[in-house]
Amino acid sequence: MSDSHPRPIDPDTIDNAYDPDARMGEPYRAERMMAPAPVHHGISARPEAHHNQIEDGFRDEDNIDLYHDDNIDPARDDNVYHDEEDDFDPTRDYEEEASKQANGEPEEPRRREFKYSTASMPKRSRCRKWCLIFLLFLLFFAITTGISMLIDWLFFSDESDNAPFYPERDGNETFPQDKVFIDQVCSEGTTDFDGGARCREACQPQFLECCDPFNEFETHNYTESFLNATNTTLPPEEVYDDDLFKERVDTCTFDTNVRGCMAYGKCQVLGELVDAAPSNLPILCSAHYLEQDRTSCEQACQSVRCCFSETNKCLATNFDVCMDYAPCQNLRSGFIVETAPDDLDKACFWELPECFETCEKAECCGNPDSSCYNNNFLSCLTYAPCTNVTLTKVEVPPIYSRLEKPPAEFVYACNEEKVDVHDVVEKTCVEYCEPAMCCYNQNPTENCFRDDPLGCMAWDQECQVIFELQEDQP
Repeated sequence: MSDSHPRPIDPDTIDNAYDPDARMGEPYRAERMMAPAPVHHGISARPEAHHNQIEDGFRDEDNIDLYHDDNIDPARDDNVYHDEEDDFDPTRDYEEEASKQANGEPEEPRRREFKYSTASMPKRSRCRKWCLIFLLFLLFFAITTGISMLIDWLFFSDESDNAPFYPERDGNETFPQDKVFIDQVCSEGTTDFDGGARCREACQPQFLECCDPFNEFETHNYTESFLNATNTTLPPEEVYDDDLFKERVDTCTFDTNVRGCMAYGKCQVLGELVDAAPSNLPILCSAHYLEQDRTSCEQACQSVRCCFSETNKCLATNFDVCMDYAPCQNLRSGFIVETAPDDLDKACFWELPECFETCEKAECCGNPDSSCYNNNFLSCLTYAPCTNVTLTKVEVPPIYSRLEKPPAEFVYACNEEKVDVHDVVEKTCVEYCEPAMCCYNQNPTENCFRDDPLGCMAWDQECQVIFELQEDQP
């Protein structure tokens, strides 16, 4: 055969040691012969094209190397046979690639099997990649931080004209602090830490001077017969001076400082009678929490149960303590006004939307035709910050603006433990309490509680026994 037409190669003449088909047997080789040949880089899928390439590249049949292909990776061992199926890629369309190559179309560059995989990347390249990602993250974080600081400086700094204006209370006011601040400096943890120094600095003297409307020597009328019979003496003359007393009453009273006194309620801890109310008491005694766990609120309010009890009330004698434990009022039965949140004082001073939303719950406290104010007196007082800011008005007239001071001796007439002073008691408890019966009238138009709530509470401290006895009777 001439050099231009090389002799066809008979596969059966190849040494079986290098022929995997021969080792696998005739059936497997026949199956391989029928399978479409895979396409290698630079080799056509068609047998005749492949044959022509062999003719062009190898003219001397003696120089034909059946086990060497210029397109094979040089890293592979030339002395080892590589089956064509080892390079078979199931994701490629070999027929389409062969068709494009036959038509003279350029071959598309092969891509990695996994586009975003780093499995075939050198280790050094991986480190560079993650370092670049980390640097980009730091750059992004620095840019966003800078933008946020710029916005804060432009719109919220004190030097910016666009910053929101939050008013501040006058430092010369009688009660210059809000409730949140007082609750912090007079909390149990703070007083244990500094011995109550910050609490005393914030609370004295205004709380003790202004926020006790039921002062012992201001609540009752001490007659000569009472003083002689009980061997009681009035305060020293320099303290009980009428001019000094009148000046103090005119400048600092509970009725003119309802907001301040309610905000400073935790100052009662200075009296060392009862521990300060827990800081989470408003949460424990909130309406939502009471539906889930009423016991926690009851346990926290156990020591001041008389502040919200229907019987054996002590609101007048422990008014400052009851102010601090005001959320306990939510334990009362019947229609009640839920006590205001602690931050209402600040919200209404800044006239925030939360103030107007919260104050709507206590509009009945300002309705003269409703018994809401009478039945929820202390709860309504917690909404004092709403006054002059919203439509809700919570006002307290001066004590004894409608009723007279009760005589001191009626304490003995209505208290079985003090009946030993027979010379003082001239009337029965019912007779002594007759002037205050309007405080208990069920008709809102004839009830005088709204006109003199503090006076009614002073009388009720002893006269409540009358109604308790009536309830016990069959």
